[in-house]
Amino acid sequence: MAIGSKVDPESSALLQVAEAPRHVLWVHDTAPSDRVCYVSPSFERIWGRPVTALYADPQEWIAGVHPDDRERVVAAYDHWVAAPRERTYDIEFRVVHPEGTERWIHDTGHAVLSASGNLQLTGIAEDITDRRRDEDALREQQRYFREMTESLTQLVWATRPDGHADYLSPQWIQYTGVPAELQYGDGWLMQVHPDDRPAVAVAWRRAVRDGTPYAIEMRLRRHDGTDRWFMARGCPLRAISGEIRHWYGTSTDIDDLKRANAELQRERDRFAMVASTSPSAVHTLRRSADGEYAVVFGLDRFAEMYGVTSAELGDNALAVFATRVHPDDLPRLSKSVEVSRREVSPWREEFRIRHPVRGERWIEAHSMPVREADGTTLWHGTLTDVTERREAEARIRSLNADLEARVAARTAELQTAMQELEAFSYSVSHDLRAPLRAIDGFSQVVLKDFGPLLPETGERYLNIIRDSARKMGQLIDDLLAFSRLGRQALTRRPVDTSMLVREALETLAPMRQGRVVDVHIGELPPSDCDPAMLRQVWINLLSNALKYTRNRPEAHVEVGFDGPEFFVRDNGTGFDMKHAHKLFHVFERLHRMDEFEGTGVGLAIVQRIVERHGGTVRAEAAPGQGAAFYFRLGETEAVD
Repeated sequence: MAIGSKVDPESSALLQVAEAPRHVLWVHDTAPSDRVCYVSPSFERIWGRPVTALYADPQEWIAGVHPDDRERVVAAYDHWVAAPRERTYDIEFRVVHPEGTERWIHDTGHAVLSASGNLQLTGIAEDITDRRRDEDALREQQRYFREMTESLTQLVWATRPDGHADYLSPQWIQYTGVPAELQYGDGWLMQVHPDDRPAVAVAWRRAVRDGTPYAIEMRLRRHDGTDRWFMARGCPLRAISGEIRHWYGTSTDIDDLKRANAELQRERDRFAMVASTSPSAVHTLRRSADGEYAVVFGLDRFAEMYGVTSAELGDNALAVFATRVHPDDLPRLSKSVEVSRREVSPWREEFRIRHPVRGERWIEAHSMPVREADGTTLWHGTLTDVTERREAEARIRSLNADLEARVAARTAELQTAMQELEAFSYSVSHDLRAPLRAIDGFSQVVLKDFGPLLPETGERYLNIIRDSARKMGQLIDDLLAFSRLGRQALTRRPVDTSMLVREALETLAPMRQGRVVDVHIGELPPSDCDPAMLRQVWINLLSNALKYTRNRPEAHVEVGFDGPEFFVRDNGTGFDMKHAHKLFHVFERLHRMDEFEGTGVGLAIVQRIVERHGGTVRAEAAPGQGAAFYFRLGETEAVD
């Protein structure tokens, strides 16, 4: 732009333009020399540069152009100046005030002939900063509206005042899968389900005609052919005069809501059917904020339970309760209802009512209160006639009393029997052991005093007698130990299991003498047990392992814990699992006495002790491949 200042305006109109604060009028001569002829005073305000500087240098205005725009402005100006009659000059750019502020300029130029016949360039540079600011604000507002619209889950649409659709959001296009241009106007109606289309079209035309809000439910066809329910709502945008400028609306997917409501209605119908056929009176009792009671659900069943008509119960429920509930139960019942209301806590009561036909009946009530915003309390629950159950319970209590008396008598008999058994055990222990000690003792004397006189066969017979007496003594000891296990008190406490295993191995040390025995003890957790009893379990299981591995050149015994089970595993003789069911029975043995000694009581003792601890014991084995015994302890003592 070229700007000058020494040409007088030729008309008042030109003078008004020249002096306008937002316009800079400029005149530029290109011949006979390049000079500024005129520039209006507003140049100094907008550019922030003195007009005198332009007279000295016609390019001074270029220095004020924003650096980012300068190259583009110079190119446009030079392009115009090269052929001003054939070309136009019209450009927008920024100028930078020396103070740092920026202004937007709209600069236009024209070629004219001066009075002397020379070609002059003249134009107007308009300050459009405010307009650009408004345009930017409008664009930002439009961008914000579009982004907001396109971020909604609803399908957004807009139409002209006559109802002609002229905007469909990307969500709409994506949902229908149909190009927007095919849906403008009335084309969108083709996406409405055929059964809904006539009603939708009529409702839309009526809203457009009357200028009233539009709302209707319809099914819209999705791009994959699925029809889903939508709620369409539209409102007119009016000018200040009241004239409709545009229609805006949304279509919200309510298909899931429709299905949920339909399912909810089906559930309500099912619930109503269940309530009507239930032996209990399913109901909802309401207490208003002012203390009025009413049955709002299940009225007929509720009335039947109390022996009144629905009308009587509906008029004054509280009075019906007062007349039907047994006088002895009414105070307690009233108090519990008030507590439930105040604390919003479950209400459970059993009380008597006086039915006019059926007489006194026992009612069991269960309900849960819900507090409404207005202070109303709703109890949702059931009333059940439990008269027959109460009568049955009375009979059961009578039977239980009789049974308890008989149990007490039987217990006394058992205690007597136990005392006799204790006496018998003592007698067995004393009276049977004395002959056995005599047999063993005299046999030993005969061998010692008359051994040289006895033939070899007689000496062997005496040794057999002594061995049999010792075995008989061991068998008596084992039987007494087994019988005592059922009567012995169980005292459980946490015990170091590894310590019990080591103590058991020390007790069995003689069985390892003169042998190669590798005993491996794994990580064992503590046991909650009776220490003396569990020590016997380990002794019996380890003695079995040591006994049945003695024919091995190198015996291996492993003690460990696998999950919830302790185990003792060996590489001994083993046994056939088809005979495993005999293992834990008294006197049951899987090997001959001449192969491995024993009384057949040890594993029975193990099982009895483990079961006393509420646990189980089992075995795994194979002939010639060793055996493993597993046991676990329960949390409580088993009942013997």
